[in-house]
Amino acid sequence: MNSSSRLFWFCAALVIGLNSGLGVLAIAKPETPTIDAIRKEIAEQETDSGEEKITSEDYARKIKERLVEEDSSNAKDYSKKIQNELQENGPAAQENFESYSKEIKKELPDGSPLSTIAEVKAGRTELDPVDFGSPNSSIGFRVGASLSNEVQVSSAAGTGNTLTDVYENTEGWYPDISVFYDWYPFYSQYLGNLGFRFGAGLIVFRGFGRFEVTPANNLNTFEAVSRTEFRFAYLPLEVSANYRFNLFHFLKPSVQVGALIIPYQEERTDAGDTLRGLSTSLLFSGGVSLLLDWLSGRNRASLYRVHSIKSTYLNIEYRFQQPLTGSVDFSTSGLYAGFSFDI
Repeated sequence: MNSSSRLFWFCAALVIGLNSGLGVLAIAKPETPTIDAIRKEIAEQETDSGEEKITSEDYARKIKERLVEEDSSNAKDYSKKIQNELQENGPAAQENFESYSKEIKKELPDGSPLSTIAEVKAGRTELDPVDFGSPNSSIGFRVGASLSNEVQVSSAAGTGNTLTDVYENTEGWYPDISVFYDWYPFYSQYLGNLGFRFGAGLIVFRGFGRFEVTPANNLNTFEAVSRTEFRFAYLPLEVSANYRFNLFHFLKPSVQVGALIIPYQEERTDAGDTLRGLSTSLLFSGGVSLLLDWLSGRNRASLYRVHSIKSTYLNIEYRFQQPLTGSVDFSTSGLYAGFSFDI
């Protein structure tokens, strides 16, 4: 057999084998329903039941309607079940909840935090707006910044020496600090306020005494300054009336007039007597008060809650003191600065 014959019979055998294999596969493979077959089956079922044939779109719509009906029915049944359980167990559950709440409240210490609204009503929170109201009084202090102090014995008594002749620390600045309390019988945000002031201060000077005459002889000339140390202190007690204008919101000018009762005492380190006395003076003052509340609203609210301070002022004033009665004349003038707090 030549090569051509062999090739012919090989190709024939291959074709016969392939046809046989495909026939076996076709016989072994089970027939599977397709979507068209399913649609056909549904259509036949609908026709057998007396209904008209439907399309796939109608079938899908009906399936959705059936699902919605079943879900709605299940939801209603579930809601009824929950309602029945609440009706059966509701009173008991409510009673248990109230009992639990009462037990928790008993365990809480006094003053435990309440709700935000309750805290606001009780005034224990910073969320509520603060109603400062009108002040009825004020407290404060002032310090002499630049003073001219002329204290001297009247011409009817003593040598007539001035304070600066004896006491060294009258030159320059010396401590002159006083405190005061104002009572407001009248206060208006628009017209200003009238106040009556009661104050007290303490001023102390130290120095060495001076001889009235300087004795001299052929051997020595005595110094005019004594070795005896002197301490002079006086306590000005102030009673006055003042009016603070409210022409501007932050800057408020004021005027003051009153009287001073001044007890004083002079001590010395030798065997000399201690001198005590009482003098009076007239007082005139004018100045301005700078409102400081705008610096911090939070601090202002805190000061009011803790110390009942409604407003804070920086005060600068010029005071003039005119001697009135007594063996010692107290004449003081100059600038004072300090703070006051409305309460």
